[in-house]
Amino acid sequence: MPEIPPIDPAANGLRVVLTTDAGAVLADLTAPAGVGWRVNRPGTTCTYRDPSASTGIVNARVRAVKPAGTWRVQITARGLALDAAPAGMPLRASVALGAPNAAPGQCGVTAFTDCRTPRSRATVRCR
Repeated sequence: MPEIPPIDPAANGLRVVLTTDAGAVLADLTAPAGVGWRVNRPGTTCTYRDPSASTGIVNARVRAVKPAGTWRVQITARGLALDAAPAGMPLRASVALGAPNAAPGQCGVTAFTDCRTPRSRATVRCR
């Protein structure tokens, strides 16, 4: 992702879409820009909290890691229908930083094709 202008989910938001390998949408989640976001002093970590949310993103952490332009994203959400995916069906996740609010060149989107859920179907881990 580009470093200039800087990625800023606190100002531009975060979106995560989780789908089955066949394209069925299981979750389309947004952490909106503004209220709920905190940025650390060096500007390398943005943290979002909405503990009152009954569904959707409750916590998110977006952290810059090396090499430059690389971000680690962790999300905690409630009310997802992960068990709606057929057993054994591979999952995919797309993460958009800044879309759709960011200025041109100030957002990044990536897709993960290696997403796994444990038998409990309560979590998803993508790499």
